[in-house]
Amino acid sequence: MYKTYMFELEKYQVLSNLSQYYSMKIGKKADTKNEKNLVILNRYSHLTFHMKANHTEDFIDFQKNYLIDYVKLRYYTNEYFRMPVIFLMYDLAYNYAYEFKSRWLYEKDILRLIYRDIGFNYDTI
Repeated sequence: MYKTYMFELEKYQVLSNLSQYYSMKIGKKADTKNEKNLVILNRYSHLTFHMKANHTEDFIDFQKNYLIDYVKLRYYTNEYFRMPVIFLMYDLAYNYAYEFKSRWLYEKDILRLIYRDIGFNYDTI
């Protein structure tokens, strides 16, 4: 019971951190109410469990800073680009390309965009 509670607490902390980062970088409020945020965090928790607290922020800031422009550009046209987990999705697609793709539950079109943005070919993963 305690372990489950700690996992839930950690998940909400990750979402809160991503939301703050999102607002700082995008200049708009992130959609934290979308249930897909938590589904994605749950679905990939085995990959994110070992990441240090600011891993995704470092990935974006120091390796893929241009992705911020893609998120801004698509803010009004695609719900995923309003969610704070979008940066985690980029991080997972880059660092765990096959597993991220194989475990994805939603529309494949969003994955095609994400992989293209990071320079990967969706069809060859």
